[in-house]
Formats: sequence, structure tokens, C-alpha cells
Amino acid sequence: MRFRKFLPLLTALLLAFSGAALADTVTYNGIQYIFPGETEGAAYLTLSVSAEFVDPRTLETESVSALAGAVFGVYAKGADGALVAYPDPRDPARPLVIETAARPVSVALPRSAELYLCQLSAPEGYALALTEPLRVEAPCELTLSCRGLSETGVRVLLCGDTANGPAPLAGARFTLENGSASYQAETDADGVALFTGVAPGEYTLTQSGAPAPYTIDEPSRAVTVSSGEIAREEIVDSLPGRVTLSVRGLSADRRTGQTRLVPLERAYDLFDASGARVATLQNGESIEVTAAQDGARYTLCAAGGAEDGFAADTAVHELLVFSGAECPAQALVTSEAGFVDVAQIDSATGLPVASGELVLYDASGAEALRLAVGVDGRYTGDTPLAAGEYTLAMRCAAEGYVYTEARATVTVKPYLPGKQAVEATFASDALPAAVTAPRVTCDAASLPSLFDGDAEIPVALRVEGLLLSEDGDQPQTQESLPGCVFEVYVISGDGELRRWANPLYPSEAMSVRTGEDGASFTLPEGMEFFLRQTSAPEGYVFDAETLIPVVGSE
Repeated sequence: MRFRKFLPLLTALLLAFSGAALADTVTYNGIQYIFPGETEGAAYLTLSVSAEFVDPRTLETESVSALAGAVFGVYAKGADGALVAYPDPRDPARPLVIETAARPVSVALPRSAELYLCQLSAPEGYALALTEPLRVEAPCELTLSCRGLSETGVRVLLCGDTANGPAPLAGARFTLENGSASYQAETDADGVALFTGVAPGEYTLTQSGAPAPYTIDEPSRAVTVSSGEIAREEIVDSLPGRVTLSVRGLSADRRTGQTRLVPLERAYDLFDASGARVATLQNGESIEVTAAQDGARYTLCAAGGAEDGFAADTAVHELLVFSGAECPAQALVTSEAGFVDVAQIDSATGLPVASGELVLYDASGAEALRLAVGVDGRYTGDTPLAAGEYTLAMRCAAEGYVYTEARATVTVKPYLPGKQAVEATFASDALPAAVTAPRVTCDAASLPSLFDGDAEIPVALRVEGLLLSEDGDQPQTQESLPGCVFEVYVISGDGELRRWANPLYPSEAMSVRTGEDGASFTLPEGMEFFLRQTSAPEGYVFDAETLIPVVGSE
């Protein structure tokens, strides 16, 4: 009786689990289950999970074709539409759970049933592949993908400049710290320092040393660490740079009419951005200094005054020195030297006076420049003079003109292109006709000789100097003027005037110089001799054209 009472239920269960029909539907606990019929093979869900993750040290993406340890549950919809766990066919009391392995996993499911796949967990370090239920219908092959979770920390890449571009630097130490935590790391052969397991927050990243010959550009920087992320920091250390000093003066060349640059021997002080003096450089000197990727700042200032005829450099020169680069530091100053042109004129007529020599004295009274007046009565200066006040005076009067103590003031200004030299005029007074030459007396006395061919006569030469006073009074006479030079000439047998040879050195012409008492010399008897003056002491003029007969030489 009891068996008959439960016979319909058993028959339904047997039909359900024996697969008597092609597709039977069984409602159990408010859930409809569809089981495959016995005449068709079982339907399978084949599941695999692939994964990708980024290596925080290399930043390279790596992949896993079949990730083990991902857990999924199979669900069906209840009468109220809510998802309920689908039973495991091997143990209906337990829900069906699928855990992925290193290769795809298959489970049998009823055909055409409305089932859903939900991910229950993921392996450590990976995110869920499914965040919402996924409807599945057997048979099917399903491949899901998930990504690896980033660690929380900081990755530092340190490089240094090279000729071929940035290269990783190993062995540099970094500290990551804030008020509550501190972490240390050192760069590896790839230049990477990795901080992991860092609590989220604001930190200061500090580099404590750079491999030689590099220097630290940025000793510290602020870093924000977010949960589940690796903050990436790239740092470049710099090679030293080089500063080379070049000091030039802008000057004018009057001979060519062009401006030229003149090297100047000057010194400059080099200061860093903090104002500390780094070095003192001479013109042409080069020094290695700390540089930076965006340029290390330096200033260059003249060290001390200059006495080279060029303007003082009061500028502050700004420099930027880049990593591994040459920084030319150039200072350019203008000339403080000028030129002077002088015209010598006759005080009475205003006409040019040729020849003679003038002199310029500086403010201290020292001789600065001698000026030889040309045949046009002018001196055109091509020797630069330091700007300032000068005194122009006569050094040697032109032929036929009086030596004078008169002075003229000349102001020399800096010469620059487009500006003319200072023009000065010096007036000379012509000598009176009576004193155009010294008075020369030359007497010869005949001496008897045993041999007529050897007879010689002694000659006494005396020169009187005439000194003109500044007030124009009669000239004063100096009875014997030393330092006058004369050449000796003779009338030859053919009647021509020739220079007389020196008896001691026949290859040289004979000349006579007066002393304090004049000059004495001998000449052969029987010939006609003359003297011609070739020079006079400073301050005297002479007549170079007049022939002075030697009296008694006939």
C-alpha cells in the first residue's frame, strides 16, 4: 500500500534520472531542472580563464593562457526570478562549483536550460573576470580573461646622459618617506628601484647619491601613492658641463677702416645659483662645472678693474650649463682708446709745414707718443691712445722753423665706428732769414813738408749756435756748438764734386763731428775741399744744401 502511494513520485524521479525522455523537466524546490534524455549525449560547458599582468619592475605585459584557481558557480532562476544555486549532479545537496585549472575544465549541464555563470573568487593578485552574471547555454566553450592587480608602491627609473642617449644607472640609493613610514631601495642593472607594499599616501622621494661622474639634478620630489597602483617616476642624472671664457674688445683699425675684435687679458668670477663663487677664470680658460638637464644657472662678473684701454665690464652675464655640453661665456667690451690727427701749420700764413717731430705727453707728464709730421704737414694717427687729456709739444722743429716751448691741449675720446679721431693743430714760427743756419767757420793752415806729395794741412772747424728767445729779441750766440756732423767733399780732377774717403777706412766717406771745442782734422794739400752739414743737435736747424769751403785748402 505504501509503495503504491509513492509510486507516481518514484516513477517521475526514475523517468527524470533514467533519461527515458529526450528532454524531461522536473520541478524541485521551486526550480525547474531540465535533464538530457538518454538518447542524446551529455552537453558540456568547457571553461578556461586567461590573464594578463604587468611586471612592475620591467613594465612588460605578461600573459597566462589558462589561469588556475578562479572559482565560478552555476545558477538558475527560481519561480520568483531570483538566481538560486544549481545542484551538483554528483551531489544534488551541494551547488555546482567550477574551479579553473591550468587547462580548460568541462562540466555536464542540461541542454537549453536558462543557466547563469557567476565568479565567486579570483586567484590572489588578479581581478574578477566576471563582475555580473553571465548566461550560458550548453554545450559551449567559454574563455574569460582577467587582469592582474597592480601592487601598491613606486617604481623609479634612473638614467644618465651618454653620447648615445640616456642609459640606466645602477647602484643609486633612494628613500621614500613621509611622517609615518620610510622605505629604501637601490637601482639595479636596469636602473630600476622598486618600492612595494607601500601604504597609500603622500611621500617624498630622495636620491642620496649618483654614480660617478654624474651629479643629481633633482635631489628630491613629491610622490603620490594610490592603492593598487604603482607610481612611475623617471629621473635623469646629468654629466658635468664646461664653461669656457672668451673676453674680446671691440676696436677700430684706422689703417683698414674696419672694426676688429681684440683678445683681452681679463679675469672673471663665476658664481652658482646660490651666489657662491665657483672659480675665477682668465680669458681662454675652461672649467668643468655641475650641469643640469634644463640648464644649471651661473653668473659671470668681471673680477677687478681693467687697464687695457677698453671699457670696464659692469654687466652680470647669465649662463645656462646643460648636461655634458660646452657653454661658451663671452664678454665683449668697447674700446676706451682713441686716435689723434695733427696738422702743423705756419703761424703767419696758415699753410702746412712739412717735417719736424711733435710729442704727446699724458696727464702724468710721461711721453705717450711721438708724431712724425709728413710732407703734407700732417700726422694721421693709427696708434690708439687711452682716452683722456694730453699735451702736444714740439720735439724737433721743421727745417727753417723755430723750436718752441709752446703747448697745446688735446682731448682724446674713445674711437668707435662712425666717429672721427680728434683733430689738433700746431702752429710753427719760421726762422728769420739771418738765422736759418748755424755759423760755421773752417780754417786751414799750410805746413811745410819734405815731400810735396805728403804735405797735409790742419783744419779747425767751429760752429756757433744761435738761440732765439721766446719774446722775439735778438738771438743769443753759443760760441761752440757740439754735436754737429759734416761730410767732407773734394773737387776732383774732372771738376766734379765728390765725397772724400776716410783715410783710415777708405771704403767709407769721411765725416767730422764737433765737440765742445769744435773739431780738428787734416786734409791733403793742393786740393779744393768743402764741408756739408748733415745733422745738428736737438733744437737746432741747419742748411743741408750749402757747401762750406775749407779756407786755405787750395
